[in-house]
Amino acid sequence: QAICYAGGIQPFSETASPCAAVCVCFLCLRSSANSRVIMECLRSWQTFPTPLYVADYGLNDESGTIICSYPPNVNKPLIPIPYAEETMHGFEYEVASHMLLYGMDEEALKCVRAVRQRYDGERRNPWNELECGSNYARSLSSYALLLAYSGFHCDAYKMELSFSPLHHADGKWFFAMESGFGEVVFMKKCVQVKVLFGKIGIKTLLLDRPCTGNASFKSGEIKAKLVAGGMRFDTAIEINTGEVLCVWTK
Repeated sequence: QAICYAGGIQPFSETASPCAAVCVCFLCLRSSANSRVIMECLRSWQTFPTPLYVADYGLNDESGTIICSYPPNVNKPLIPIPYAEETMHGFEYEVASHMLLYGMDEEALKCVRAVRQRYDGERRNPWNELECGSNYARSLSSYALLLAYSGFHCDAYKMELSFSPLHHADGKWFFAMESGFGEVVFMKKCVQVKVLFGKIGIKTLLLDRPCTGNASFKSGEIKAKLVAGGMRFDTAIEINTGEVLCVWTK
């Protein structure tokens, strides 16, 4: 039951080799009780026609956000929704990013810490958050946390960038587009857009604070008009690797 709760035991592919089944058996042997249960499962390979895939998402004292729970006084369906009692990192990061957007900062960070503590390097590989398989892509939803903190939006066709940091706080945030990536730095009277690699074109820059209408680029002033939420440059500018656009704010 412990292993079923933690991730389930599912038949492996008919074409999978026995060694492949062993390679995907990621288990946390942190107590003698768990060890006994796991060994029984491993012995069962001798009686099943195909090897077994054993997925461990959470064990013992580990925390996580499960897909669905049922109150104690409610009858649980015989067949609940799929994956009801599993923790899946991709969904946990998604929930955490939504919590940030709704002002639930502490709850969001609690969700994220729970995932990272399960993958602390001792219990599991910190660079490989397992779900349906090894190096599963759904954990890339953690990128939404960066977007929630920076409030970054872009429209490449309009050459429009927008930043609205969480709680309108000063600080430094990473951002990326198809043509390049960099960081935006919010300071008391200035916002800097730095390109660390590639190039980024900007025609309109929207911010969470009022602009003065003044901006500098390549050690010179550039012309721009104030618009709702930011400023629009008379001529689109291209920021290349190592260059910085500075916009003065009130």
